[in-house]
Amino acid sequence: MAGSRNRAILICMYPLLFFPYYVKWHYGRGLKDLFRNISIGVSFVFSWFSVSELTQTLFAPWRRLGEEYQKGFHPEEFFSALLINTIMRIVGFVFRLIVIAAGLIATGLAIAASLVIAFVWIFYPFVLAFLLVLFFRLVL
Repeated sequence: MAGSRNRAILICMYPLLFFPYYVKWHYGRGLKDLFRNISIGVSFVFSWFSVSELTQTLFAPWRRLGEEYQKGFHPEEFFSALLINTIMRIVGFVFRLIVIAAGLIATGLAIAASLVIAFVWIFYPFVLAFLLVLFFRLVL
C-alpha cells in the first residue's frame, strides 16, 4: 500500500518539475507569438474584405460598367449615358457599402474572438495548477 502511494507521488512529480519551464514559455515566447498571430489574423480578415480598397473606390461604377459619352451635341445619348453611369455608381456604392459593413463586422468578431483567446491563454496556467491541486487531493 505504501509502495503504490510513493509510486503515485513520483509519477505526479514529473509534471511539477516541468511546470516552471512551461509557465516561463507560456508568459514569454508563447504570449508574444499569440499576440503576433492574433495581429496577423485580424489584419487578414480586414484585408480579405478589402475594406481600405473598397473605401477608396466607394463611388466608382460597379465593375467599371458604364456608357461613354458621345462627341458632339446629342442630348438623348448624353442623358441616357448619364442615367446609366449614375445607376452603375449607385449600384457600386451599395454593393461596396455592404461588403465594407460585412468586413467591419467580421473584423470586429475576429477582435472579440482574439480577446477571448488571449484571456483564456493568460489564465490557462492557473486553471492547470488548480486542476493539478485537485488531482493531487483526489489521488493522495
